[in-house]
Amino acid sequence: MWFLLPYISLCLSLETYYSASNIIYSPSSISAILTFQGQSQPSTIHTLNLTILAESYTHARVRITDLNSTRWEVPDIILNPSSLILFSEANYSITLFENPFGLSIFRKSNNQLIFHIDPNVTFQYQNQDLIMTSLLDYPFYVYGFGERVSHFPLNPGIYTLFARGQPGPYDNGKPPGKNMYSSQPVYIAIDSLGNSHGGFLLNSNAMDVTIHNYSITYRPIGGIIDYFAFVGPKPEDVAKQYQKLVGLPVLIPYWTLGYHQSRWGYHNLSDLQNVVTNFNKYQIPLDVMWTDIDYMTNFEDFTLDPERYNYKNFSIFIENLHSANRKFVPICDAAIPIYDYPPYNLALEQNLFIGSPHHYGALIGKVWPGLAVFIDWFNPNATGYWHNMMISLRKLVDFDGFWIDMNDPSNFCEGECGYPASQFVKDLPYIPGYLSLNLLTIDLAATHIGGLIEFDVHNLYGFKMALASSKYFTDILKTRPFILSRSSFPGQGRFASKWLGDNFSLYDWMAYSIPGIFNFQIFGIPLIGADICGFSFDTTEDLCCRWYQLGTMYPFTRNHNSNNTIPQEPWAFGLLLLTVSNQAIRNKYSLMNYYYTHMFYLSIEGGTFFKPTFFEYPTDIRLQYDHAEKNFMVGPALLVHPALIRDLTVVEAYFPADIWYNWYTGKRITTPFNRTLTLDAPLNGTINIHIRGGQIVTKNDASTTANTVYDLRYGNITLVIAIDGEGLAKGSMILDDGVSLGTIENGNYTEIYYKYSEDGKVAYLDFFIKNSGYRKAQGEWPFVSTLVLYGCISPIRSVFNNQNQVDYSLAYNSRLQVATAKLLSIQPDSPYKLQINF
Repeated sequence: MWFLLPYISLCLSLETYYSASNIIYSPSSISAILTFQGQSQPSTIHTLNLTILAESYTHARVRITDLNSTRWEVPDIILNPSSLILFSEANYSITLFENPFGLSIFRKSNNQLIFHIDPNVTFQYQNQDLIMTSLLDYPFYVYGFGERVSHFPLNPGIYTLFARGQPGPYDNGKPPGKNMYSSQPVYIAIDSLGNSHGGFLLNSNAMDVTIHNYSITYRPIGGIIDYFAFVGPKPEDVAKQYQKLVGLPVLIPYWTLGYHQSRWGYHNLSDLQNVVTNFNKYQIPLDVMWTDIDYMTNFEDFTLDPERYNYKNFSIFIENLHSANRKFVPICDAAIPIYDYPPYNLALEQNLFIGSPHHYGALIGKVWPGLAVFIDWFNPNATGYWHNMMISLRKLVDFDGFWIDMNDPSNFCEGECGYPASQFVKDLPYIPGYLSLNLLTIDLAATHIGGLIEFDVHNLYGFKMALASSKYFTDILKTRPFILSRSSFPGQGRFASKWLGDNFSLYDWMAYSIPGIFNFQIFGIPLIGADICGFSFDTTEDLCCRWYQLGTMYPFTRNHNSNNTIPQEPWAFGLLLLTVSNQAIRNKYSLMNYYYTHMFYLSIEGGTFFKPTFFEYPTDIRLQYDHAEKNFMVGPALLVHPALIRDLTVVEAYFPADIWYNWYTGKRITTPFNRTLTLDAPLNGTINIHIRGGQIVTKNDASTTANTVYDLRYGNITLVIAIDGEGLAKGSMILDDGVSLGTIENGNYTEIYYKYSEDGKVAYLDFFIKNSGYRKAQGEWPFVSTLVLYGCISPIRSVFNNQNQVDYSLAYNSRLQVATAKLLSIQPDSPYKLQINF
């Protein structure tokens, strides 16, 4: 009777259902014909083909398609389908119910149900209204299903997945229709014991997803059911299993982890020059300058306004940035203005625009420059055209990355300018979100090459634009791509990054950035952040201070705001913000090799970096909900407790059961029975970070003086060793050139694994070289300058390498139990076995 309560809102009259027949069981697949029984609707598809595939040890694939007609299926997402394995070798088992049709998938390792189409619950397959529910026999929390501003986990409710350019409505699923820039039909679920599973519906049509405590219901309005069930059993496992399916995160350029400055409202070259001058004046690190649409002539893509941005002087400005090891990134919007200039004329000649459903020729929308048209990315000539346009722009603006915006695609008219919504859109039997699907975008009846319609491919617009932009860097410039996109779809992380779009200068929205980033870590887009200090509304000094403390912990750290708001650069409010922002940026720079190393690992094996703490401690139920958004882990070692509420100077910090040390001082904390401590969080201070016992973190010595992350490459490394209860610790570091293609594939990197172990009054610190494919440039990362041991109960007496003593200065704080050893001539990427004597 476990199922009775969850079924109340899901039950179906058994007068209408599908039955399974012609069932064929093979060692790696199950197939069947599903036949509709009972009274049908005119749009009901009566005969379906069911295929269940054992694609890997950790995921099963369930495909349900129209047996007699071809329906839209999403291309280019699953690039390398796994060779089938045997069901007997997989960590899941399948049970098929025949009459009525139903399906169960169990995780073998603990016989737990992870996906279940119950025979007694609505299963519907109509032409433009599909319904599939997974109902389990236990309650679970749900995380994912983006993009939206919401909590982590999601509250029970209805959540719409449909790319729409509306900034930041808070979404609790009641009512639906609060969808934003991306469609990511991916989730991770976790039960009270910490067991996790996940699911991915490969479908690009608009859909609603209904979440209850026991169930998830999908309601797409087109396409097919192509579902992947992931067994976990840990949340980090699910993230990796999903990302290996759709493509591992792109290897980012090293410089993208630095500090970025942008705004809409740098109206001319002098504004940009003044910003850079002030960064130099106040000695604040700066890696990347950005421009919004200000630089264009009348907001027209691939132009530079010669009056406000003199061509020669602007070229000199960028040359000066590059000579200072800084980068430049401009914006590019999705729509091409209807104007007599090369980008429009060339695309028109090649018939590259999305077609109108109302008249012959291109669909006409409206964006910043006025009336505009939209590239049809499914046209095989679109990518070559786009590259030619990027080449022409780079002759004027020597950019290092590319920022693509409004690619939901956004439209200031509803559907097509001058026309009502097409009858096709009006006649839809179900509308996800209960709002017009033409709102803020182009008409879903618009046409693409090859007979495709916007109805099916709408959510892929940002994906295809990002892919074409990325290929310019990989194919033309032969370097790692840095593409920052507003819209996204599954698999996009393998070539592009993202930011959370237009947010608000409010404490709540600063806090919502944390679950927003969590979600995209799951989705496989780890280089992500929110606009520091907020984009819309005027920020305040205290909010900006708090946001710098938090935002410099994001993987992608950028200050950006709107043209109708007050300035919010680090010097905008005076000494307090200037001090806080500078120390926050330098705090991240001290961790730059740690950040880069673990982001590098994501490109090898997938997973998450800026993560919910329960991803590291999945059995701690209080981290799943009560404390899910109040703290986060950065990599496996660092636990962060931000200050997220106005006027508070302390945070109530929950700590999972483990050994924790204050990152800055090395003081070991002692928690009470509820594991919650009150930590000081002064507005003029640094964010609370604690390092986990058993971890070694590399710290960049040059962070106190660096102007860019490039400078960090020519500074020494400190190893911070947080000793666990057994006298052990481990860590690693990756070294490479930070920009080249093929680094992982060709092994052009060096990986060092550090292992610390105590044996009585002696400890050993081993440097294992796991890969040695990178030859450092002269002066790069010269030495390990210092060992800092947290939780050291005795002072260090000496440090030896073989028979040679290599310490030259020793210190010990008995109150904090922190030992420090300054070293001579120890290189971070050479094999050693250092003996530490106590």
